[in-house]
Amino acid sequence: MPRFESTRTEPCAAPSSSKACREKQLRDRLNDKFVELGALLDPGRPPKTDKSAILVDAVRMVTQLRDETQKLKDTNLTQKLLVSIVL
Repeated sequence: MPRFESTRTEPCAAPSSSKACREKQLRDRLNDKFVELGALLDPGRPPKTDKSAILVDAVRMVTQLRDETQKLKDTNLTQKLLVSIVL
């Protein structure tokens, strides 16, 4: 079944005027956040518009940052142990 976009362009009059209006506002906010996240992941490049690609990149980045954080914690602990042995 084909999906048809609404041709209505007028904004919602009140934030809670109707369920359809609230859902559209939610979708708009989510889309804005996806664009913002895509720009954060690849600064300097045109932002991606594919939401699944943005999420894949975000998961990859968070995993990478988590691994780097753990390595830094391990290095810090090793250095503290060495300092305590020397002193």
